[in-house]
Amino acid sequence: MACPQAGSSAGSNREGALSLAHAGREAAQSNCGIPGSRPLWIDYADALVPFWQRFARPGVIAAGSSPTVMPQLRAAGAATVYFDLRLKERVGTPTDPFDPQTVIAESNDRFDRAVARTGCSTPIIAENEFFDDDSTAPRTSDQVAQYKKNVLTMMQTMASRGGHPYLLLPYKFATHSIAPSWWRRLTDYGNIVLEVYPSAREVYAQGAIAGNRRLRQELRRAITNLTSIGVRPANIGVMLGFHVVGKGGRNGLEPASAWWRVVKWQALAARRVARETSIDSIWSWGWGGGAASYDPDKETAACVYLWTRSSSLCDALPLAGPGFNSSLGEGQLTLPRRTRCLVGSRRLTDAQVTAFGRVIKDPSKALSLLYARAVESDKARLPKGRVLAVERAIIALRFSGSVSSYRRALANVGASRTIARAIISDQLRERTLSASLRVRTPSARDIRRYYRNHAGQLVRSVRVRPAASWLGGRKKGYALASRSPSALYRFETGSENKLQTVVGRYQVIPTEATVTLGHLPLSAVRSAIRAALVESAQSDAFAIWSVREQKAGLKRTSCAGDRMPLLRVVDPLGRLPFLSLRDEYSGR
Repeated sequence: MACPQAGSSAGSNREGALSLAHAGREAAQSNCGIPGSRPLWIDYADALVPFWQRFARPGVIAAGSSPTVMPQLRAAGAATVYFDLRLKERVGTPTDPFDPQTVIAESNDRFDRAVARTGCSTPIIAENEFFDDDSTAPRTSDQVAQYKKNVLTMMQTMASRGGHPYLLLPYKFATHSIAPSWWRRLTDYGNIVLEVYPSAREVYAQGAIAGNRRLRQELRRAITNLTSIGVRPANIGVMLGFHVVGKGGRNGLEPASAWWRVVKWQALAARRVARETSIDSIWSWGWGGGAASYDPDKETAACVYLWTRSSSLCDALPLAGPGFNSSLGEGQLTLPRRTRCLVGSRRLTDAQVTAFGRVIKDPSKALSLLYARAVESDKARLPKGRVLAVERAIIALRFSGSVSSYRRALANVGASRTIARAIISDQLRERTLSASLRVRTPSARDIRRYYRNHAGQLVRSVRVRPAASWLGGRKKGYALASRSPSALYRFETGSENKLQTVVGRYQVIPTEATVTLGHLPLSAVRSAIRAALVESAQSDAFAIWSVREQKAGLKRTSCAGDRMPLLRVVDPLGRLPFLSLRDEYSGR
């Protein structure tokens, strides 16, 4: 085939490359066995792969360069694309870029070789890989600029002759280090393949739900790095790695069935994300069996990968054996309709998130609140009667017993009684869980500091039945105004009084007049201060505990589109202060 002299006119060549690329794709689809539908699934299956025959079947697109293996792959029904392992031998490196004329000659030679090896006049050509430079020598800006020009020239040369070049990017390559316009110009001539190589060992340790989510999220992040700078999804592919060790792959994961399970997850994650994003292709790599990469379990892994895509591509189950989890649904985003998240078996609906979001004016916080509630509910169950009793007390104390006034107050902020009861329940649960948390015993220094800093706080000696939490769980002692009902400070000394709070009823007898903390000796109020400090520490500890439990709960949580809740403690009382269980609420 004659070789045009590409590169002499950048403008005309660019236009020619674009028109030939569109025509070439049609030819590739009709003449070379490449399907027109996307994504393409392309698997490295060259002579370096001991079991390349596994890929020799209809429905597979095999990548390689071997003059003996590639015809056999096609004879068995597979389509073939060309895989060039040594891009740096065509364009140089960032520290030693080639002369531009050398690049044109190398590109033409590689194109001719691709046509011969694939039997296709408009071949797909994978170039491995961008910025592949092991040198520790410093790079000048001129050298890097020439290297990038060389890569563009190679892509342009191949495209101008009807080829479809695909440039591979190393795992986690910093695409932002190069101007967006350069990436967009590159995709005028070909596609970019992003290597996404998470460690199978790490993914498996996260479990089916979180592990699959991590795979999907890594793929999405990689793709977004390019789409966010204007690269079209149709010009993007991803490459999955099935190495023995290194940046991705097995990395010592045992038993073999665990690795095969992650291989299955990788195929499922790639399919899902490709469907979401409409990217061009999904490539597999790492099947080679050289001395450093040999693994007797790779062949079964390859079969599992093919089987996951379609059971007609490989009969994996007999190979994998009974220890292999063959479910294609585990860890996948198969949520019921109108469901935002599943936390184990607990369902957070779109309607719930919308309703709470309307009340607290923040849908993100609403999701976080609902998620935390779902996680914490299993840790402390509350009888429904307890919640209803508190609601009745709130109505009696803060709305003069008027249910209609209570309903109007809720309606003013868009809340229902169901939402109100849920918020009451959250507070009761927090109280129960906080009280169970062990915290550091306040030191003498802590107690003295509190005594000095709060000398003006009101305090009163009382006897109470039953024992009250605001009295440190005791029946007599000094009550601090910061944590006790305000009515205590209005009762006459020595009188017996009925005290109704939103959380309970008490018989109270004040035994001394109300004074400030500083008027009493430290020895008299030490126990009260200690109880206040413990309560404060437990409140802080609860926030830490809750976020930790929320983080652990992610392993059993699936959310639509993997849009997970932020891990935090949300206070919904800002617009609903009358639902607070603290007694200092002063009224409407």
